[in-house]
Order: sequence, then structure tokens, then C-alpha cells
Amino acid sequence: MKPGDYRKEFQKFRGKLILETALRSAVSAFSSGALGVFLWALVFRILGKETDLQTAGMLFAALFLPVLILLFWRRYPTEKRIAERLDEAGLFDRAVTLYEFRFEESGMAALQREDAIKHIREVEKSRLKRHFRVREGVLALLAAVLCGTALWMPRDLFSFNSSAEQDPERLRQEEIASNLIEKLWEEIKKAKNDRNLEENLLRAVDTLEKNLENSQTALDKVGKITEAEEQIGKILSEKSGEYTKEGEEEKALKTEEEGERLKELLEEAKKQLLNGEQEDPEEQPGDQPGDQPGDQPGDQPGDQPGDQPGDQPGDQPGDQPGVRPGEGSEEGNGTVDGQTEGIFDPNSGKVQYKEVFASYYARYLEAVKKGQISAELQEYMDRYFESLMKE
Repeated sequence: MKPGDYRKEFQKFRGKLILETALRSAVSAFSSGALGVFLWALVFRILGKETDLQTAGMLFAALFLPVLILLFWRRYPTEKRIAERLDEAGLFDRAVTLYEFRFEESGMAALQREDAIKHIREVEKSRLKRHFRVREGVLALLAAVLCGTALWMPRDLFSFNSSAEQDPERLRQEEIASNLIEKLWEEIKKAKNDRNLEENLLRAVDTLEKNLENSQTALDKVGKITEAEEQIGKILSEKSGEYTKEGEEEKALKTEEEGERLKELLEEAKKQLLNGEQEDPEEQPGDQPGDQPGDQPGDQPGDQPGDQPGDQPGDQPGDQPGVRPGEGSEEGNGTVDGQTEGIFDPNSGKVQYKEVFASYYARYLEAVKKGQISAELQEYMDRYFESLMKE
């Protein structure tokens, strides 16, 4: 080293301190982000909710970047901190010697300068190694392990949440929702559409899956499925229009057919949710002898003249039991909006939630979305539909 070049060595020393500060700040910020994700995932597991990697990544970044900037700013090596660091390392005397002999050209002065520089380099290197192998490294590893454990721990790990998980109706609804998402994914993948269309459809399915997880009742789930049905239909309709403009009629027809298949899956899921627990056909009202009026004399109203409205001509359209006034077609076959099943069973007194109810509820949701129903009426209608579901 030439006499007078001592500043260059101090600049190198300062550069090492800056690098150390950046690395230590990054490791500490990583630990903070990982611990934050761990706490978030743990709370969600206790509540029985699902976690996803995208949200976890956003939360990690939101914690990592501010902590990194704050720590680096507070630890940045100013000249005062460099002097304190030299003093802590026991290099103050050597630094003074280096400064005093900065212009000396004698052999002894050169040796003393080299000795001071050598000790400055070695002590900082050993400090870096010691700090990162013991403290920051262990903390970062522990935080990463905790974060990964919380993200992939099972939802039913906490016993006090098991009662909600064991609710038969809730389990049935979750199974229907899970099967629907799985079938939609399989259908979209099997169609082998172009990449843009497939990504849009899968994104809509992902949104539907999250909405279903956050829905508490069957009516809420039906509403979310209806919204997804409209979104998927819009995506496929726009794509079919593009194909038609480009003269690719075959692709347009294929897209429309796929839309029909996806719609069938969504409609089937809505019917299953609205039907309540599924029963075998032979257990439905009216399938066993004696369940219908007239099968066993005296057991059901209908054996007594005038007890059943359908026994007197003119009381029911077409003398069809199980149809409310005004709900039958002109032929008297007991259909509503083209459906083949009635919605009221006079024997059980219950509403059969099949295509008819699903159609009514879908129209109600559409009217709410368009703002055609006041808040007071909407509150009343919500209670009405929920009461029907409990019957």
C-alpha cells in the first residue's frame, strides 16, 4: 500500500459493514415475516378456515419489506458507528497508528500499516461468520419451520372446533361443494381450450371455491354458485363470439357445448344443496302403500268425501293433488315454469326443493343484485327462504 492510501482501506472496511448490515437486516426481516405468517395461519386453523399460499405470500411481503428498510436504516454504518466498531474490536490503537504513519515511507511504518490493515480485515470476517452461524441463522430457520408447519397443519387439529365440523348438514354441504369444484376442474382441463380461456375459467372456479368456503348456509352457497354460473357463462359467451367473428364455427360450437356442461354441473349442485338430505326414491312420500289418499280407507283424508280438496271438482286445477292453485299449467299436469314436479306435498306438508325452488331463489337473487328489492323486503325474504330450508 502506498503512503496516504489508508482511506481506501477504511472504505473497504465500511463496505463490509454495509454488507453485514444488509444481510443481518434481511435475515431479521425474513424471521419477522415468517413469524407473522405463522401466527396468521395458526389463527385460521383454530377458526377452522382454509389458508392459501397466495395470501400467505402477500402477508409475508407486507411484513418483510418494511422491517428490512427500517432495520437497514437504523443500522447503517455512519462514521461514528465505524469508529465505535473499531473500538469494540480493539483496533483503535492500530487505526491511530495507521493514520499517524499514513505518509511515512520507512520500512517500519509500512509494516505497522500492513499489520493494522490485516487485523481490521480478519476481525470483521470472524464477526460476520460468528453472527450468521449462531444467532440470525437459528432464528430464521426456526421461523421458517413454524411457518411451514402452520400452513400445512390439518384443519381439524383443534378439538374444540370438531363439533362444528361433525355437523351432518355442514359436512354434506362441504362434500357437495368439494365435488362440484373437482368436477369443474376436470371438465375444464378435459376440454383443452386455449390457454387464455382455460386460465379465465380456472380463475372463476378458484373464486367460487373461496366463496363457498366462506358461506355458512345452503342458501348462501346457492347464491355464490349462481354468481359463478353467470361469470362462467359470460366468459364462454365472449369467447364463442370471438370464434364466430374469426370464422371458426367449430370452436364456437365446442365452446357453447362446454358452457352447457358446466351449467349442468352448477345446476345439479344447486339442486343438491336445496334438496336437503338425499333420500332413496322408495322413501319419498307417496311411494309406500297407504301414503297416498285412498290407499287405506279411513287413514287419509280423501277416503272421506269432501275432506280432500282434490275430491271436489273445481277446488284444484285438473283435480291434481299436490298442486297449489295457480301453479298448474293449462293442461292441469301440475307443472310450474315447465318443471315436471310440484313444489307442495299435501301428505307431508313440506316444500320439495327441486328445480322449482332453485329457479325461484335464483330469480330472487338476480332481483336483489339489480336493486329491484328494498332492504326491508329483502330482510323478510331472506328469513322466508331460511324458514323453508328448516322445514
